[in-house]
Amino acid sequence: MSKIILLRGKAGVGKTFISNELAKRVNVPIIRKDDIFDTVFNYISDNVLRNKFCYEMLLKIIQTNMECNTDIIIDCPFHFNNQLLDLKKHIENNKGIFKPILCICSNEVLWAERFNQRKANPNPNNIITEFEEMKQHYFNRGIESTPLDGELVIDSIKNIDELIKQTITYIENL
Repeated sequence: MSKIILLRGKAGVGKTFISNELAKRVNVPIIRKDDIFDTVFNYISDNVLRNKFCYEMLLKIIQTNMECNTDIIIDCPFHFNNQLLDLKKHIENNKGIFKPILCICSNEVLWAERFNQRKANPNPNNIITEFEEMKQHYFNRGIESTPLDGELVIDSIKNIDELIKQTITYIENL
């Protein structure tokens, strides 16, 4: 059975850094929504369509990996629980193992510092580069980071070795 390891959370909390470290230690490839977004940025002008395309592409990649019985790490915000629950159902209906991980940063000063680093060299997916604007955007869209039942929550202010050890234990626990 394929393990689909999802690292999700708000922008700038540390998903990419943690997924990089995890992938190196467990030798599992990563697919990032932002990589897909950045690639299609110049081809699809509407942001809603870009995001829709990215999520559909992620689902196709997940499906292919489940058919090949391979594990994969997905780095994607999945802010809305209805999307997340649909993904969970899809994976479980296809005999996959869903391992969602919610990344948070409980230190708002550190989170803002990390987020605001994007201003120096933003990628196309970095549409918002100001921390307060990003927080307002999440508030306006009703986005909260509510963990699913059984979802691992990791706080990126902790030591990376500790986080990876905790994550690997969670992933290996069936």
